[in-house]
Amino acid sequence: MKNKIVTHFYVMEARKDSKGLAPIYLRITINGERAEISTDKKIVPESWDKSNERVAGRSEPARIINSFLDTLAGKVVKYFSNLDAKDEIISVDQIISEIKGKGKNQMTLVKAYEHHISTIKPLSGIEFAETTIDKYGYALSSIKKFLKSQYNKQDIRLCELNRGFIETYYIFLRTKDNLMHNSASKYIKILFRIINVSISNKWIISNPFEDFSINYVNPQQINRELRFFC
Repeated sequence: MKNKIVTHFYVMEARKDSKGLAPIYLRITINGERAEISTDKKIVPESWDKSNERVAGRSEPARIINSFLDTLAGKVVKYFSNLDAKDEIISVDQIISEIKGKGKNQMTLVKAYEHHISTIKPLSGIEFAETTIDKYGYALSSIKKFLKSQYNKQDIRLCELNRGFIETYYIFLRTKDNLMHNSASKYIKILFRIINVSISNKWIISNPFEDFSINYVNPQQINRELRFFC
C-alpha cells in the first residue's frame, strides 16, 4: 500500500500563556488519520508566518526556532520513510511514538552491542571461545571511543547510521588508533555482525553499510608493495 503523509505547523493562539506566548504545534496526517503534538516552542502569535509555517524575520530567536522546526520535520520524514519501506499501513501513533522516543527505531548501536555480548557471554567456552567474547568487548569500547571523539555522543540510534559512519570509523581506526588494515577490518566485521543481529531483531530495516566491503590483506603483499614504492 502507498502511504501518504502531510505535515502542518501552526500556532495555537487559544493556549496563550500569561506572557502572551502561544505554543507551536505539529499536525501529522497519514492516510487521512490525524494527530497533533506540541513542539514545546512558544512565540508571539503575530510573529508567525502562516504561509511558510515558520517564525517570520531573521532574528536569532526566530532562526533558532525555525532550525528546530526544520529538524523536527526532517525527523518525521525519516521515520515515515523507514516505516513505509516495510510496505505496511502506517498509523499516526507510530510516528508520534518515534518523535517522543518510544518507537522501535529508538534502538541504539551501543545497546545492540551490549545485547549481543550479553547473549553470547553465557555460551563462553561452549559455542564461543573466551577470546571471541573479549573481542566483542574490545569492539564495543572502540565504538564508544569513536562516538565520543567523532560525534561527542555516548550512543547513536541505529536508524541514524549510514555509509559515511562506517567509512569515518575505518579512518578513525587507522589514524587515531593506529591500527593496521587487517586489525581495523576485524572491528569493522564485528560491526557488520551487530548490524545483522539488529536486522534479525527488527531494530533496523536494512543494512546501512551494504555497499561497504572490507577484506583481509596478506601482510607479505603489503610489504612487497611498500618496498616497491620505496
